[in-house]
Amino acid sequence: MSEVEIFLWGINENKKLIQDMCRDSVNTAKIYDIPTNFMGLGIAFTEHKQRVQILKNKLPTLDRDAVVVLMDGADTLFNDNKETLLRKFKEKNTRILISAERGFTYQYNDFKDKFDDKNTNCEYKYVNAGTFMGYAGDILNMVNDLIELDNWRSANDQGLLGMWVHENMDNADLVKMDVNCDVFWVTTGDWGTIIDERFSNNLVVTNPFTKTRPCVVHYTGKGDKHYVKGYNKLLKIILQEA
Repeated sequence: MSEVEIFLWGINENKKLIQDMCRDSVNTAKIYDIPTNFMGLGIAFTEHKQRVQILKNKLPTLDRDAVVVLMDGADTLFNDNKETLLRKFKEKNTRILISAERGFTYQYNDFKDKFDDKNTNCEYKYVNAGTFMGYAGDILNMVNDLIELDNWRSANDQGLLGMWVHENMDNADLVKMDVNCDVFWVTTGDWGTIIDERFSNNLVVTNPFTKTRPCVVHYTGKGDKHYVKGYNKLLKIILQEA
């Protein structure tokens, strides 16, 4: 079984601040005995696109065949163990797996049509850069492509990743999107469902639309008025299961 390296994004010079921001992610990782590390700690934050250069510097220090998980630290919760996460990834038969969301956010609209056509019957069809995984060597190649894309058309990290996936999505051996939320559930647009009382009956966090149990929940949407309520509900279910 391949080695798995799991990194939480924590770009900041203040270690305590990052530890506080990522407390729930780290605590839910401990429930499932998942070791995590921070990516970007000690670096002053200026913009999310810093992630691209940080990865370019970090990935060459890792085994090219290691499976690497990269995920936001402040709004993610672990919902299953590392073995299940790796198994689900292996079953995808691809080198890189990108999380998918309902919303087409932080992207150029002229790249939208292909996602609509390719993922016609999917609830989750658009790229989210906050959670993805793959083999370190392949992610490094992707990062180098993202840098070239940025020279052509500047964008944030999600916009760059969206352009890259748009360019490569017909090559399923290289990259797939997790449109069934088997590994990652990005909750954009699902907040109302999560705070619904019927969801409270769940003993395990599952996506009610795909009927899957994601290994990681990426609870996006801090601007949503129900954000805290929905986030806390999912966290409570996960902690109760433990």
